[in-house]
Amino acid sequence: MLLVLALLSAGACIGGGDDGPTPLDDRYKAFLAAVGYVGDDPSNPPALGTQFPCSITVALQPASPQPTLRPVLANCIWQVEPQGNLFIATFNESWRCDDFAANSIKYPACVPPIGFHEWQYQVDIRQGKVDEISSKGQFAPDMRN
Repeated sequence: MLLVLALLSAGACIGGGDDGPTPLDDRYKAFLAAVGYVGDDPSNPPALGTQFPCSITVALQPASPQPTLRPVLANCIWQVEPQGNLFIATFNESWRCDDFAANSIKYPACVPPIGFHEWQYQVDIRQGKVDEISSKGQFAPDMRN
């Protein structure tokens, strides 16, 4: 009987009452800052650390007879890791080379089956500062660079 009462009282302490909204942890704050930095809506972010389908808009050359924008279906993922007092937020998008492959002097060729591009951002949540620190992969479909 004493054990059951102890477990019941521990459960009430763990689950707690309604103390209002849970404060965001620093890792998630860094994620929201990076999402806003790249121009996406931080009030409606994708799941952190989970791959999600995304559609990337590709701008074609002005002389192209095709429309200037066309979607490329891709998979995207955000990841955030602490690095000392800062955080490194990584955004990766991957797509089928058959859906998008372009040659650019700045980027290596898309070698089938999958192309990718990855951006890394250094986030200082204390100062509210986000800086792009690296960009690598194949030709960037959404031309962020």
